Amino acid sequence: MSTADTFLATYETPRPARLAPNLLAACFPLMKLIPARFMIARARASGYLSSGGHIVETTSGTFGLALAMIAAAQGYRLTLISADTLIDRTLRCRLELLGARLEVVDDPDGSGAQSRRLERLQAVREKDAGTFWPAQYDNPDNCYAYGRLAEWFVRQVGQVDCLVGCAGSGGSLCGTAAILREVFPELVVIAVDTPPVCSSGHPPGQRLLRGLGNSILPRNLDHRLIDEIHWVGALPAFAAAHQLCRDHALFMGPTSGAAALVAQWYARHRAGAMTVVILPDEGF
Repeated sequence: MSTADTFLATYETPRPARLAPNLLAACFPLMKLIPARFMIARARASGYLSSGGHIVETTSGTFGLALAMIAAAQGYRLTLISADTLIDRTLRCRLELLGARLEVVDDPDGSGAQSRRLERLQAVREKDAGTFWPAQYDNPDNCYAYGRLAEWFVRQVGQVDCLVGCAGSGGSLCGTAAILREVFPELVVIAVDTPPVCSSGHPPGQRLLRGLGNSILPRNLDHRLIDEIHWVGALPAFAAAHQLCRDHALFMGPTSGAAALVAQWYARHRAGAMTVVILPDEGF
């Protein structure tokens, strides 16, 4: 493993944090590196991506950042397509410093402009036939990558009674849940999301939490694995992130705050159950 790859691996390794006697959090600096590195490695092994090849993806945040870090470390060309409502100045600067080419489409209604982004992505792929598209929402490798997280939870706490995580692309929650349920058939799986979200019947609309509230239906979000969905708005999510910092010195982002808020509620009401929660990334 190269020095750069060793450095990237530190970002995808969680830190354990006890938020309550019966609640353990997996705290990631940048969790999306797990599926990004796994999908790129699989693409290289299967011949879909050549050395120095071109990667293209639509992104609303951290998956694009993970791809940009990998592309910079391993010498790939990268085109990221997003909407003007999703890419803030800080993230744009980080992506451009890493060498990513960023294409931004207009998003007049604030819903994420997913259809426009996908149209632009297909145009890029048609122009360069050798381009690899990770397709995080539908690529099953996104879920398979999280087998290691399921193993990590078991090593940390033994018995797992409840798993809480953000719905997102479905990769982290459903990938981890599928493995844990093989070991613990009575496992309760709780998805955390924010409205509006198409996967629960809402029409696309403006949202304030990047990473939650999908405007498409991810194939990787398997509702058969999910027992409950808890809805968290932007204000309580940001407030919970601030509380994590005050109470536990954890500087996590608002999606992590939303997941922690739900997990803490469940742990208080199920004192005899061991709950684990996925906190996907730090604050910017």
